[in-house]
Amino acid sequence: MRESGFPRSAVGGNPSTWPAPVALRGVCMPSLRTALVVGLILNGINNGSALATGDRVDWGAVVLDFVVPFCVAAYSRLAQSRRSH
Repeated sequence: MRESGFPRSAVGGNPSTWPAPVALRGVCMPSLRTALVVGLILNGINNGSALATGDRVDWGAVVLDFVVPFCVAAYSRLAQSRRSH
């Protein structure tokens, strides 16, 4: 770890020194599942009427409906694993 609190790999070091939770199965896959479920719900809330009536869909909101839950889930898993180690 560096003084900044980030692993050396996060600021240009060797990727083989990344912490174990950064593995695809440990963080990305569960976060993708969470983002899919939460994103579909948010999409239904935010764009449901537009989808039902055939109106214009705000694609920026659609992207954010999935990206934000992914980021929150991934951050939460990384923070939890850091607290437990």
